[in-house]
Amino acid sequence: MAGTFTQDHDAATALYSIRMRASLNGLHISGAEGIYNETLILNNSQSLLQRALNHSRGTPDSITLTIERIDAMKIRKIPSLPIYTCTVNSEKDARTAIHSLLNHAGVGTKAAFSALNLIESDMPLSGAALVDALTGKRLDTEAHGGIRVSRLGIEDTALENFQETASYGVHNTYRVIEAVMLASKTASYPGVIAEVCISDNPEYTTGYVSSQGLGYVRIPHIKHEGDARGGRVYFIDSRVDVNSLTKYLQHTPVMIDKFGGNNGIKDLSELIGTDNS
Repeated sequence: MAGTFTQDHDAATALYSIRMRASLNGLHISGAEGIYNETLILNNSQSLLQRALNHSRGTPDSITLTIERIDAMKIRKIPSLPIYTCTVNSEKDARTAIHSLLNHAGVGTKAAFSALNLIESDMPLSGAALVDALTGKRLDTEAHGGIRVSRLGIEDTALENFQETASYGVHNTYRVIEAVMLASKTASYPGVIAEVCISDNPEYTTGYVSSQGLGYVRIPHIKHEGDARGGRVYFIDSRVDVNSLTKYLQHTPVMIDKFGGNNGIKDLSELIGTDNS
């Protein structure tokens, strides 16, 4: 997302989901979106196009911009996950933190290793893979592309509250709030146990693990600079109806109406030693 995410509205306000996807030689290189009122369509569409054209992964040969009217009465409002930043000094520490956090959230060791193998394979994930939280078996039917979470935004008050605390362990405001919004929507669905994400941007080396219990935990040094591999995996309970989950993630409009707080930098022992929900 770029510029203003959205703004507070009443039932009479026309709202639109604006989604940008950019690719190069058939590979996804950039994506962003938001829910905006009609007065912000032009400015935010331009911002998203500029973002696509100036991405570190290259100049796209295809850009798709989708603008869709959203029924305000069908929007589900949820709070964001609270933000934490884990104290990590190396890639080895980061890997330890990932496994410890996932295990604390209820993800099995085999599933955690399977997820990281998926993310770090040569077959890129443009969306998220759904993985059984215990066995590590992949459950989605989206082949290698994965599922893209869509139709989400944030209200002004929640965004302002985030920006007021953004400097506390968080330096790339828009990148982080986008990820928090996505992670919060995903975690709000019953049966989603946790998420792990590593950015495919070669210059961005902070990833995250998130869940309802842990919150959104940023992990620095998750990979070395210059590594373009990345992706995200959602660990789910095997009893979850994958079709219903996919429909929720892709099509149900969700707005963040309350910021869960930025709780600064914490040691791993602090994060897994208490219930942060």
